[in-house]
Amino acid sequence: MPVCRVFNNDGEEIKRFSTEDFASAETVSVGRSSSSDVSLKNLSGVDGTVGRTHLFLVRKGKQWGILHAGSNGIFKDGKQVGETALMPGDRFRFGSCFLLVGERGGPSGTQLCYETNPGEYKRLPLWEGPNHIGTGAGNTVKVPDASCSRQHACLVLDGSAITIEDLQSTNGTHVGGARITSPMKLSLGQEFVLGHLRCQIAGTDVKTSKPVTPEQAERTENRKLWIALIVAIAVIAIGYLVKVFRHSGGAP
Repeated sequence: MPVCRVFNNDGEEIKRFSTEDFASAETVSVGRSSSSDVSLKNLSGVDGTVGRTHLFLVRKGKQWGILHAGSNGIFKDGKQVGETALMPGDRFRFGSCFLLVGERGGPSGTQLCYETNPGEYKRLPLWEGPNHIGTGAGNTVKVPDASCSRQHACLVLDGSAITIEDLQSTNGTHVGGARITSPMKLSLGQEFVLGHLRCQIAGTDVKTSKPVTPEQAERTENRKLWIALIVAIAVIAIGYLVKVFRHSGGAP
């Protein structure tokens, strides 16, 4: 089996291992318990949604497979899976973690920025390929918003191309104020709304500043309008005072 890597929700690689580490084993257990063959205990981002023994990697001849251990399940491409073969490039969601098969790949340089409270935003990494978004446990990005469906939408990253598709959600996916009914292209920085949840596609290039969130953009625009209004009022007031002064005979 190739190297396996475990990532947390923030896209941080927190563990890597290979069956070469367990040469005589037919099964390799992975979980939050210190007794698991691959223990994730006390690692960054690992919470109670990861079972004490969450999953097993099982050897069958020269092939390795994965199956859950009666835990919260294992998900691939937004769907819960039973026992399935491991292939290079596979990405599985389990609890608050991801299992990526192989040395190549990982979170992309693109993130989903979504509003958690008025004026407060959270950013989570997106992966190359499909990224399911919703309130359900198996989504690539799990959002805690009651207006979103369990599996609300899917963002697909293909190189620099980003596409969003609504997955027959109850409250819909809106781009540019209109509810979408078919896949739509998005650009970096573009805003969209899942149910009532405001979101934006953001980059992670450290050479650039943090992306302007929808709330920040609105505040900036409002500030410009207020400044323009204050300047206009000041000009009118000065003109009025000059006129009064002249009519009162105070002009030279």
